[in-house]
Amino acid sequence: MKRPHAIIRVCAKCSDLWSHEVIGANGQTLSEYAGYVPSFMPGEHFGDYVMLDINPYTGKIMDWKPWKRAKKSQKKAA
Repeated sequence: MKRPHAIIRVCAKCSDLWSHEVIGANGQTLSEYAGYVPSFMPGEHFGDYVMLDINPYTGKIMDWKPWKRAKKSQKKAA
């Protein structure tokens, strides 16, 4: 993907508080995870940090790799 003239760079510290839920088309939870920043996040993410570049013209996360299907949970959310 060609880099736009400007990007929005977001850097956030999660302190082991990352959590996400993958929800299917029917609203059912396919997987959930809590803990360190997961490896599927694009760019550098060093366990506690999320660093994302966003194209302000499209609203899309740069370098996001689409999933083929939902990933299995590594650890259940509390």
